[in-house]
Amino acid sequence: MKISVSKEVFDGIAQEGVRLLVKKSKPYWAKEFLEPKLIDNTLEYTVRQISHLTLCNGLGGDKPSIKVSIEKVQYNKKEDQFEFIIKDIVKYKNTDIKDDKDLIIQKLLEEKALLEKSLLK
Repeated sequence: MKISVSKEVFDGIAQEGVRLLVKKSKPYWAKEFLEPKLIDNTLEYTVRQISHLTLCNGLGGDKPSIKVSIEKVQYNKKEDQFEFIIKDIVKYKNTDIKDDKDLIIQKLLEEKALLEKSLLK
């Protein structure tokens, strides 16, 4: 599932470690996430859980996006909004943000070059 978010929300999650995404309840989101169940002749709703979510910022094929794993989706009745609790970021696409794996690989390559240089002496 993809969700379009503002640049501020995107940057907050991608760079600042924000781990809560809030979407106001609209008919579309209610249809996507609220599952009706009949329990003892009473209609109740449960919130459908998802494991991953892609967050996009912008338009077009080369828009920045991040794929996040979702710990929990909950519905806040008081605020009439859906809350996605983000576990971690799985993948960056079309961003200039470097994740921890990119930094570790870069550091290992630098160390490899230093070792090769010292062995050639």
